Amino acid sequence: MNSGFDINNVKWYACLHLDSEKNYNIHFFLMEIKKTKFNKSDRLIPRSAIKKFKSNALSYLINRDEIMSLKDNLFMGIIKDVRNSNLTSINKKSNLDNKIEALYKKLPKKHRLQYNSPNFTENRALLDEIIASILSSPKVVNNYYNYLKTLHDIDFNNKEYYGESNDNNYVDNQIKKLYSKIGNDILKQYKGYNSENYLSSQKEFLSKNIFKLNLKTSNNITEQKQLQLGESLYKIAKYYNLKDNQTKRIFKNWYYRSGFSNSFENYYKSIIERNNKVLTINEFIKTFEELGLSKSKYNKLKDNYYKQKRISNYLMECAIKYIQYEEERLDKERENEYDKEMY
Repeated sequence: MNSGFDINNVKWYACLHLDSEKNYNIHFFLMEIKKTKFNKSDRLIPRSAIKKFKSNALSYLINRDEIMSLKDNLFMGIIKDVRNSNLTSINKKSNLDNKIEALYKKLPKKHRLQYNSPNFTENRALLDEIIASILSSPKVVNNYYNYLKTLHDIDFNNKEYYGESNDNNYVDNQIKKLYSKIGNDILKQYKGYNSENYLSSQKEFLSKNIFKLNLKTSNNITEQKQLQLGESLYKIAKYYNLKDNQTKRIFKNWYYRSGFSNSFENYYKSIIERNNKVLTINEFIKTFEELGLSKSKYNKLKDNYYKQKRISNYLMECAIKYIQYEEERLDKERENEYDKEMY
């Protein structure tokens, strides 16, 4: 420990005594076996060596495992509380949901979003405000308070026992890790938020045209692939609130058009009994592509539908205006005839 003594020429002793029930004192003594230090200045141990020795001794004497384990458990407890309470997603239109939705509207549609990524800097203040609201919510605040207290206890012990270190911002750095974890959970939900907006925008087109899409698949795909496609198609049908008979009709049209030879009734029964999870944009697009409808073809059909709708709306407006014009013209003619009869 750079004390200036030869470690092979030194004996050491330690004595323990109590000043009170809770105040333990340990005294250490060093003695040269063969005296080599004659001047008083030579016998002085540098402060840096004493500090290093104190730190090493305390590392053996103090059990840090317990408080560090408590810190980690509280951290994971907070994350569990946040996730179990669905506080990082939009689900009940609370003030917190409004803040999250305001954040989502500012985020770019592309780029990988991470709490600590450079392209997120301008929106981090709003995200931090959201995280602070989450941590102060009734279901989280107790664990968060205990976590902060534990961090301050660890920081105090570090400085008391080991002195100042490179990590003088220990508490702030640990809180940043917590904010990063919760922040990334919120940003993960953004993908689902985009999916919901996209999928909702397809509802009108599909409700009017889903039976006209002529879905078809190669009949030599595996049974596992048939089940996978069927499960995804069933998700699409249920997402857009198709009735049971409509859903079955879509399946039957696709199944027989594709030339599958197995029993349709058994196949369809196996599909509706499967556990269907949430529909995503990627699954939506990929399913239609595998059912013979590429993204470009799908978009072309959708564009044509809305083009025809615009034309129909325009013609309807023109017809209404013409009828109104004719009614006004006929009213004026009747008024003029009435005036002539009166005079």
